[in-house]
Amino acid sequence: MKKKNAFTLAEVLITLGIIGIVAAMTLPAIIQKNQKTIAITRIKKYYTLLLQAFNLAQSESDPNGLTILSYLSVVDEENDQKALSFFIENYIRPNFKVIKDFGYVTPSSAGMPNYYPLNGIIDSDGNTFHGTKKNIFVLADGSIMYVSLGGDNTTGRYVIAYIDINGKQKPNIIGKDVFCIVLFFPKVNSVKFFTLDKQKSREDYLSTCNKNAGTIDSRTCGALLQHDGWEMKEDYPW
Repeated sequence: MKKKNAFTLAEVLITLGIIGIVAAMTLPAIIQKNQKTIAITRIKKYYTLLLQAFNLAQSESDPNGLTILSYLSVVDEENDQKALSFFIENYIRPNFKVIKDFGYVTPSSAGMPNYYPLNGIIDSDGNTFHGTKKNIFVLADGSIMYVSLGGDNTTGRYVIAYIDINGKQKPNIIGKDVFCIVLFFPKVNSVKFFTLDKQKSREDYLSTCNKNAGTIDSRTCGALLQHDGWEMKEDYPW
């Protein structure tokens, strides 16, 4: 009668050890790849939704966003707030599932997290972001949207939206889970990530979107993603 083959306890422990080592080596890479995929999927979704909102603002019922422009023609806080409220009520709320509205407040007063640039240092531009009033919304998937106005009559006016794709969860870093999208009225009439098309080559994007980037340069990372066809390549500063 033949004996049955059996594993000894030592062999089982060695096998489990090898499996554990392989898992420890590969799991972080798998988790990181999954995080990148989620980030790209969400920011692409919100870019598309904001593009739809912008296109509605250019529709026949309001050609060239004229109602918004009538407010933006005068640069003062009252008219800016009217323009922002008009845009939000007509183009943001109908297109986004808002579950909580903090109103027009500073991120700090709303209890929002501190956002860091890629170099990890909150600079003067970061302090301005946290201390300046914006319309703040929590969306159905937990993302947080910050909407405000910028620019002037010389350079052009724009609606600027920051999207925190995973809410208050970390890392809370611009370029990793926070991205900046700009909707231009009226001179450019376009929706684009911060600095998209102003930089000519991929090297231009990487000169700003890198691990040493401050607040302003970190905002260019969404443009790099779109430039790369919605892909985080190996040199993306993740």
